[in-house]
Amino acid sequence: MSDNLPSIRANDAERPDPRMLAWLQEINDLWDAVGLAPKQIVKRAADKKLEGINPSSVSRYLHGVLVPVNRTFVDLLLEEKAQITGEPVAAETRERYYRLNRDALEVKRSRNQPHGPQIRQAYDKRDKAEADLRESETKVARLEHELAELQETLVQIQQEHHAAAQAQAAKLEREITELRAKLRRAEQDLDRAKARAEASAKEVDDLLNRLNLASPETDERNVAAHELNLPYGKPFDVATIIETLRKIGLDGYAEDVAGRVAEAVEVTYALGVARLLQVLREFDANDQAAILARRAAPDVDVTDAGGVAYLLEQLRTTGDDILAKTLAERAVPEVEVVEISNLFGIANLLKALDHPDTRPLAYDLVARVVRQSPIAEPYQAATLIHTVRALNAPGWTQLLAERATADVDVTNTEGVTKLLQQLRGIGDETLITSLVERAAPRVHVHHSGHRQQFLAQLRELGRHDLADALDRRATKPLTPTDPDNPAGAFGSPA
Repeated sequence: MSDNLPSIRANDAERPDPRMLAWLQEINDLWDAVGLAPKQIVKRAADKKLEGINPSSVSRYLHGVLVPVNRTFVDLLLEEKAQITGEPVAAETRERYYRLNRDALEVKRSRNQPHGPQIRQAYDKRDKAEADLRESETKVARLEHELAELQETLVQIQQEHHAAAQAQAAKLEREITELRAKLRRAEQDLDRAKARAEASAKEVDDLLNRLNLASPETDERNVAAHELNLPYGKPFDVATIIETLRKIGLDGYAEDVAGRVAEAVEVTYALGVARLLQVLREFDANDQAAILARRAAPDVDVTDAGGVAYLLEQLRTTGDDILAKTLAERAVPEVEVVEISNLFGIANLLKALDHPDTRPLAYDLVARVVRQSPIAEPYQAATLIHTVRALNAPGWTQLLAERATADVDVTNTEGVTKLLQQLRGIGDETLITSLVERAAPRVHVHHSGHRQQFLAQLRELGRHDLADALDRRATKPLTPTDPDNPAGAFGSPA
């Protein structure tokens, strides 16, 4: 990641959700590829008259404190990357970022709604409507794809002049008729889902508008009258409440909460403590932030790597290098390195430890990862190798690369391509050869974009034999039991 930005943080819940981790990994990789400072990207957004993009929102997007509610931020970064590379953004690439963004929004909305039962109910209703809409869109797209495949197959069969072909053509015509009926019903469901989603979204907007339009005096009286029950035990929830009170115009009440939370909140989960520290600093409640930092460093749970990494950054931002080192010394021997879902967090923690005071601890953590962590997922392996290379630890990088080459699942085409790029960066021809010869016969071929990326790597390496064999495998007719067929013959059943 760029030097002027902090490491990735998955701070959307006390325990990070894999969907949020995936979103943060991809959006930060895209940010690195663009290579601009926050002020530069903000200026680009201003030139294009794009709203909602400022230095604060950019930092929060990259840390997971906020998730973009529309596609403006993603589109801006993709366009900047396209200008750098000179290549247009593929539709499937753009849709992948949109999907990751939607998934992260689902995580954010489902876990952190402190606005009360009425707003929570409205959000839940809208989320269900949006989920129904996406399900309907997926079903329609799948049926349309199946119908097109069947029609194409029918045309091919009709060109054959024998009885067996005619019988199969008749069977396919019946299937096409059934699919057309299903498609019509799915399109009707889609129309109804769109209407429900639009109505639910309007309901949420109307409710929030009513809150924002209420006078500050009335809001203060209402808060006092209803005796708002603040969950002071959970720092993540308190941070969200402070931000929400400011958003709806209750700055006085937000200041009161910020001024008395440090001694009251739990300091169990690093992620929640880090989020609250950031909010307190933004609210200039520096005394409370200092108290919270002193409580958290010696006592916070240090098994969650992503949370510890985020907390380390917040401590250093406030100038608490001694507390940061205390936290790092506690975390390195205790952080969870066996759980696969924690490996992206490990990469973030290694970045956070890349500091003069804690760099030796980073090497200690690398040793634990190489010896103990499961290196099965190639994308995670590539991320770890990239991070360890940045620490200038060639010996550990080599050991990690050897483990990854031997152990990773080689059916994940995109992940294998990422790992291969890292191995080429190391320059170990033996590992490169081992990986491509193990992966080429086994990688999934049904995603054309990922397949083409892997093919390009093979051809750059001069392995035209493996590339040609992969091309043949991708074009051969598929049977229902073929491992390369993600849906079975003629698509999956409706």
